[in-house]
Amino acid sequence: MKTKKLLLVTMLIGALYVVSCGTKHAAVDVLKPSDPNLYSFCGLHENIELSDRYTLNYNMDLNFDTENIKVLWKKAVVIDKQSNDSVNVDMKDLRCKLISNPPIVFAGTFDVHHQNQHYIIHFLQDMRTYINKKNGGMKVMQECHNVADLDSNLLYKFQKPERIPRK
Repeated sequence: MKTKKLLLVTMLIGALYVVSCGTKHAAVDVLKPSDPNLYSFCGLHENIELSDRYTLNYNMDLNFDTENIKVLWKKAVVIDKQSNDSVNVDMKDLRCKLISNPPIVFAGTFDVHHQNQHYIIHFLQDMRTYINKKNGGMKVMQECHNVADLDSNLLYKFQKPERIPRK
């Protein structure tokens, strides 16, 4: 019995040491693929309000390959708060960028279309704020914008012209 308690206390202290060491690194650390402190995987599961009636539930599993992020799996479901019905929707144009590792900080955005509405979701995941439970919750910083009247060709008008290669 004492051995189990001692083992549990040792594991708890070890976990606290690992978490505290992970948060002491500066955000400007140079990524080294051979660095054992780097994390290579993260799962994200969040809900965000689309409107008074609908909520978006989205999930994704990410793999960090130095500065690039590979999306291993993704799923999004719109839930009707009144009827509790759910509809699968596509996460279009999902883009993520690794900002720091360690500590893991990454940002991303994706589009969702539901009932002739176009939503753009932005999120920022910072593991230091996610683990910190002092505020009573563990949440990703995120924002949802309804851009139903966005002209899809509008953004292409402002693209940089392709460069002509020099000879």
